[in-house]
Amino acid sequence: MKVEACLIDRYKEQYGDYALDRFGESHGEESEYASAFYDYWRSTLVVDALINRYCNQQVEKMIDCYREWAESSRVTNLQTYFIDKLHISDEEAKGLWLS
Repeated sequence: MKVEACLIDRYKEQYGDYALDRFGESHGEESEYASAFYDYWRSTLVVDALINRYCNQQVEKMIDCYREWAESSRVTNLQTYFIDKLHISDEEAKGLWLS
């Protein structure tokens, strides 16, 4: 997690902050590989934070939340679903998805 956080910091200026529901949309001039991995690094940190802070360190709870969303009509995107389902405040959500 520490390495991914460092990599995110290294590439943040180049690829920017944007909601993770736009996963895969970062486009960089230097390296397409770094651009692709940037979203993976960011999403891994978010999943880790969700499991540790909101799912009582229970991976199964996180997977169950995802399955509920996947089996629903998907009226909202996954990010919004997690915010609502896990009662994440706007400020906490901004810190998770835009950091």
